[in-house]
Amino acid sequence: MRQERFASSAGFAKGLLGNLVARRCARVNSRAARERVYFLHELSSRESGLRHSSCTSFPAWPWDSEGAPDESAFERLARDLCAACQLRDSVRKAIPDFLTRLCLDPQMSAEAAELPGFPGILADLDQYRRRFENATAARIATTATTTAVWDLLDYAMSQRGLVLAEGPYRTGKSYSAQAWAQMHLGQCRYVQLSSNTDDGSFYREIARAVGVACGSQMKGAQMRERIEAVLREQHLLLIVDEADWIWPQSGRVKDAPNRVCWLLSLVNGGVPVALIGSRNFARLMSNVERHCKQWGSEQFHGRLRLRVPLPEKLGEADLFAIARTVIPHADDATRMLLVGHALKSPAPVPAIESCVARAEWFASEDGRQLGFDDVRRVMNEAGTLPSDFTPIAHAPQSPLTTGPAHPAPLARGTPATAARNRPAGAPLGSGVRVTVSPVPS
Repeated sequence: MRQERFASSAGFAKGLLGNLVARRCARVNSRAARERVYFLHELSSRESGLRHSSCTSFPAWPWDSEGAPDESAFERLARDLCAACQLRDSVRKAIPDFLTRLCLDPQMSAEAAELPGFPGILADLDQYRRRFENATAARIATTATTTAVWDLLDYAMSQRGLVLAEGPYRTGKSYSAQAWAQMHLGQCRYVQLSSNTDDGSFYREIARAVGVACGSQMKGAQMRERIEAVLREQHLLLIVDEADWIWPQSGRVKDAPNRVCWLLSLVNGGVPVALIGSRNFARLMSNVERHCKQWGSEQFHGRLRLRVPLPEKLGEADLFAIARTVIPHADDATRMLLVGHALKSPAPVPAIESCVARAEWFASEDGRQLGFDDVRRVMNEAGTLPSDFTPIAHAPQSPLTTGPAHPAPLARGTPATAARNRPAGAPLGSGVRVTVSPVPS
């Protein structure tokens, strides 16, 4: 037996190749049909029931049901499509092959393709896409950082240029960008860079996000050509998170920043690029310009359409919105206690995440849901609960905080800025400020 022979098994298939999908989409005239194909292409690389490979803050599917261990993404999608209608088993088994041909076959009509025994399958796919986006929207709390990041990405998508957002660490930049990407799978690709300094790792991370070959034996130039073939073919928005790593990290820089120059060449080719970085972004750019005389920052600034500084910190209303999203079944007193814990912590958003995880562990030990006493127990452990703390029974509400408990379905093509104008009380985009009493010192 040779163990490497299993590597060619179909069970290890990781979705459709992005460069082949891009060539197919080059023959599609309808924008809506192209976005549908790119949506299916992104889903094809996901494993049913597991966490997303690039948007690590989100699961592969935004609803709770899990697929079978050996179920492919298109098989999972076929099962979901057939759940609401009575179809023959043979038709359900034919859906994965139909979806594959829809993404690859130039002879199949992307606007009016039909599957025998399943009339209106394209309309059902569009409805499935809206369901996917709405389920992702329900996971998001509207904060100042979320609003700024989403406005920036909306602008980058409409202007098709280079944009930059800079903000402090651990305020929700990455989570907001990943959420926007999950709600626009047919229009963008998201990549989070790592600290690896070699070019092979840099291009491999982007290649994995856009869905092209990125084997460990491939050179950076080979992956770069495939990435450009996907992005330049249909001008997908490339969201680059942790963008500080596009700059050399050495104190003495001798050569021009190759990663930056390559991204600028993409922008010259019509590819919109959104950079999400920290406060170190400007310092690293200044360091390169100071030590590398053959490169100047005017090349970067000349292509920059918008530069947005993100909020330095989240306010009480933002933290309460996060608490309401993280623990939707808890009462206001529990959420206010959680906000009080966050205000006493040096990093409020991670403090909420850690506190909820610890409180849920306490609750699971007793076989019940998270409650007020669990959060107070965590605060006692962390030393953030004052001895004279008295919780308020209900959080103060604005007169505008009335509306549906769940958001209405988004219409196809509805921009994120319009989604944020929903009635107050919806999990996404209420825009209402909730006054939360701070913890007594």
